[in-house]
Amino acid sequence: SEENLFEIEEIIIEDALIKTIQPEHKQMLKKVKKIQFNYSSALFWVSISDIVTVYELFVGCIQNKDTVFVSLNLDISSSWEINRSKIESFSTLLNELSLVGHHFKNIPNVTFKGFKRLRTLFLSSNELTALEKEAFVDLDNVEMLCLDKNKLSRLGQGIFSLMNKLKTLKLS
Repeated sequence: SEENLFEIEEIIIEDALIKTIQPEHKQMLKKVKKIQFNYSSALFWVSISDIVTVYELFVGCIQNKDTVFVSLNLDISSSWEINRSKIESFSTLLNELSLVGHHFKNIPNVTFKGFKRLRTLFLSSNELTALEKEAFVDLDNVEMLCLDKNKLSRLGQGIFSLMNKLKTLKLS
């Protein structure tokens, strides 16, 4: 029944490009504690801006933004390069970001600037060969960083020095 919808605590949005939420349905998001966005290569036509639209639509409805856990898993086209302008919209609420298997060759400095709530960052299975000192600026709350299955041969001096809460670093 619709009354039970108000008890939803977790929402998983998988490969859905939702455009609107009816005002009466926004009430359903009041008690949400976790919202997870998963987009896969099955949606070869999807763009980052489409995903940003869905993300902003949902997180805009959440009342208690300080306690909600927001996760984004982008397993989409490997043809785009990571840059700040494409992911900046996610910076304020995201707790977990997965950018696995995109064939990224580098991460420009300050790409993740403003991602203060981020706790987990997955950058596995890319083609990263080097990371500059400022690649992870503002990631001082990250507890887990996965850089495994890359081709890393050089890390900028002090690259992890501002990551005070880093507990798990996965390399291979």
